Amino acid sequence: MTIKPADRCNESERHAIEQYELYRRLDVQYQSGSLDASRREEYRLLDNLYRQGRIAAYVSYTKPFWFYLIYTVFVGLYIVPGGLKAAAVTDTIQGVLIIVFSVILIPLSLVHVGGWEEFAARIPDEMLFVFGAGNNEFAWNSIGALAVLTLVGITGHQGNMSLYGAARDELTARIACVGGAYTKRLLTIVWALCGLFAYALFADVISDPDAAWGILSHRLLGPGLRGVMVAGILAANMSTLDAVCVYLAALFVRHLYKPFVPDKSQRHYVNVSRAAIVMFLLLGIYVSVSMTSIIHLIKALPSVNIIFGAPVLLLLFWRRLTLKAVYVQVIVCAIVLAVLPQFLPALSSVRLSDWLTQKTDAHTAVYPVQATPEDVAEGLAEQTGQHIKKPVAVPSAPIYFDAITSLDPFDPESPPVGMGRLHTELILAHWLGFNLRAMTPSGLLTVRYLIALILPFVLLIPISLLTHDKGLDKSIAYFYAKLKTPVDPDPPKDALEVQKSRADPTRFEHTKLFVHSNWEFCKWTRTDIVGFLISVAISGGILILFWGLIRVIA
Repeated sequence: MTIKPADRCNESERHAIEQYELYRRLDVQYQSGSLDASRREEYRLLDNLYRQGRIAAYVSYTKPFWFYLIYTVFVGLYIVPGGLKAAAVTDTIQGVLIIVFSVILIPLSLVHVGGWEEFAARIPDEMLFVFGAGNNEFAWNSIGALAVLTLVGITGHQGNMSLYGAARDELTARIACVGGAYTKRLLTIVWALCGLFAYALFADVISDPDAAWGILSHRLLGPGLRGVMVAGILAANMSTLDAVCVYLAALFVRHLYKPFVPDKSQRHYVNVSRAAIVMFLLLGIYVSVSMTSIIHLIKALPSVNIIFGAPVLLLLFWRRLTLKAVYVQVIVCAIVLAVLPQFLPALSSVRLSDWLTQKTDAHTAVYPVQATPEDVAEGLAEQTGQHIKKPVAVPSAPIYFDAITSLDPFDPESPPVGMGRLHTELILAHWLGFNLRAMTPSGLLTVRYLIALILPFVLLIPISLLTHDKGLDKSIAYFYAKLKTPVDPDPPKDALEVQKSRADPTRFEHTKLFVHSNWEFCKWTRTDIVGFLISVAISGGILILFWGLIRVIA
């Protein structure tokens, strides 16, 4: 939304933009297998320049470092003194902004495109497939693996216990949890629809998909509304940033600082928490400036979340989990899934390793597409728009890095160099005997997620069975009794119920599905059953809505 017009760019900036636009055109031809052999060297050069960040679709007036610094200062001004209450109040206001400005672009886009039928006619058939082809990372297998990995990882999300623990009672927490999750799913469909409108209206203008929302807003909204849209976008991020900082600061003080500095006043711990919020905000600036691709970050996050998601999930349902197992698992998985992938690429020997810069073998996959006039002329279809299957080129893809480019993009003989995150999960997969070179991009991502999913449990379960938490039996029994104690909205009554559970940790033993076992699965109550059925119904409704929307467009 702050793109510098072409006439304001200097010569080098205009040249970089022109090279990027040429690169996108050649990339489309390369992906379809129609790129002329005489232009492949030119394509390779531009591809290297793009991956090194030396050409881009646009130049922005906004300087990332200064933007993040000023933005973070404003977030800190209300979150450091206000804490969780400030986050709750601002999140309510910002949530309304997010919903309004997620929806407002749709009717405006429909008017500009000329109606629903014209919009549907401009959308290529392959953009409406739920799953990608073999040349796309997000096919049915990788999406399935991502769903399971996310389901486990979200259990240990730093905000869950603080957020839902702040609710007045358990039913409020449940409704808020489920309602918030489904609202996000509906907004995701809205955002996808806005992306399709951006393609239908400005496909010849938007060379970088990341610019779609900004260009759509800039072209459709008038002065004033553009500023409010920017406010809405910033609100979407603020509502996450402020709450997460409060959660992290609370966890830091309670579990890392307080055990080493005990017996201090409440005011002391609050002040330390505020200092921790500042520390996390500064860390956020560093991550924002240093990360070159939001897509690469999104793909890496599930492997990080699983580090704490796996032990928290087991903790809720398996009494036999031991502290020693959790320590070992968190340390090992943090090193393998979080530390090494980020710090090893800093070593030139790693980035330039012949083995780590391998790519998959290029091959061809058959993929259903909509017939073009050229397909009809070649006898591949009877009419334009008919669904046919055509071979699609699956180019070679990096295995162990996010991207691979030439050390010197202008020298064809220069050695390949890895860029971005090092996928340690795939190194483990290689050692386990997987033939990674023969896989598609979606296959690589699937294996990567499955290794991250399985590794924590391979450590947690055997180590727990071989060890025991001596001296913690009473604390463990009280933990599960308190976990099953219903929250009363009246604090004195709630405190009394907690005291009863402390005095008799076995008072809820009869609610367990497997009585006198280490498994803590509880029998469902009427509220559980009704809530589950409502959730299933809403899930089905959202899927039907999504499917129906795709069919209408198609």
